[in-house]
Amino acid sequence: MPRSLLKALMDRTYRNSRQSTPVHISALELANKINKSGQQNEMSEFEKGYRAASAAVFGGSELSWGGELVPPDKPVFHGQIILLVDGGCASACEAFAGPFKNNHRATLVGETTEGTAGPAFMVDLDDGMQLGIAATRQYFPDGTEFEGVGIKPDVEVHPTIDDLKSGRDTILIKALELAEK
Repeated sequence: MPRSLLKALMDRTYRNSRQSTPVHISALELANKINKSGQQNEMSEFEKGYRAASAAVFGGSELSWGGELVPPDKPVFHGQIILLVDGGCASACEAFAGPFKNNHRATLVGETTEGTAGPAFMVDLDDGMQLGIAATRQYFPDGTEFEGVGIKPDVEVHPTIDDLKSGRDTILIKALELAEK
């Protein structure tokens, strides 16, 4: 994500998105061992300590972070911002556009973004194809699901097949119209 650009343009407080990922597998293996044995006394002192620390730190089967308020940090630009987005805007692009949408610092013009989060766990299928499986779950600052939903623009513009064939960039045209107002 272009954090330096975000920092230079963001002149107001915004809320980070929330993310979560499953707890490290060893914590789950230990919980499984406890469930099978039915007795904590059979665990070593290390295992008891690990379980207590995991419960205190993770509190459940997921590790979650984010959602905090981020104050501006010496922005250099305070003018109007218009961001162009579409279904090809994914991952870092969405992480960049999200704060601007959340705090109304920019007007998003175009189509809803892809709704993907990174990093992904990649699997090579040995036939020239790869499969990407999300390693984290991402949520909007209000806690609603992000994946498969994406960021809806403030001004929706849907290029037609004829627009694409002729090279007419209707999203850019709309953004220029808004900039002139």
